[in-house]
Amino acid sequence: MLLFRYGIEHVSREWSGHDVPSWANYGPATGYLPVLATICLQVKSFLVGTIALSCLFTLLDYLSNNFTTRRYIELPCMTLLMGVVLVGQNDKETLEAWIGGGLLLGVLFYLSYAAAFSFDPSLVPLATATAAVLDTLVVQLWPAIKGPNTAEPPPFPGALEGYIGATASILFLGALWWAMQLPLKRKNH
Repeated sequence: MLLFRYGIEHVSREWSGHDVPSWANYGPATGYLPVLATICLQVKSFLVGTIALSCLFTLLDYLSNNFTTRRYIELPCMTLLMGVVLVGQNDKETLEAWIGGGLLLGVLFYLSYAAAFSFDPSLVPLATATAAVLDTLVVQLWPAIKGPNTAEPPPFPGALEGYIGATASILFLGALWWAMQLPLKRKNH
């Protein structure tokens, strides 16, 4: 039975052509629902950033034994390497800009860990929510608001509504996280 099914699939693939993928293509769906696609993209970016920073700061916490053991070589090197990795080469035009931006981001990671996140790692989702909201407001929402009155049109139809929805969704997730952490903080003190 399995060989019969495999044979039917093979014959149907041969008749339909070789350039057609065997899975569904959901890429064009973003053209039909740009508001939902924008919200999902921004929330995904927030969640990935939160997970990456939480993993980084958990690793730093483990390596430094809750920041009681001062490791002057390992921790800065780890944050510098993570900064270079998180910046990503796709956004930068030259190798120097990529490495320079990554090293600067690594220094900021180390300073933020030493100043705040080593004492209370539960602040990471709030910090990433704040950064994601500011990024959405400044980088994405402002050009969409300027829209028809300027030479630049909005990036796509529904951009303003999508970015407003993304900002509201990220604010909701950050507030939900904080509301879940408050009873735990009261219990521990």
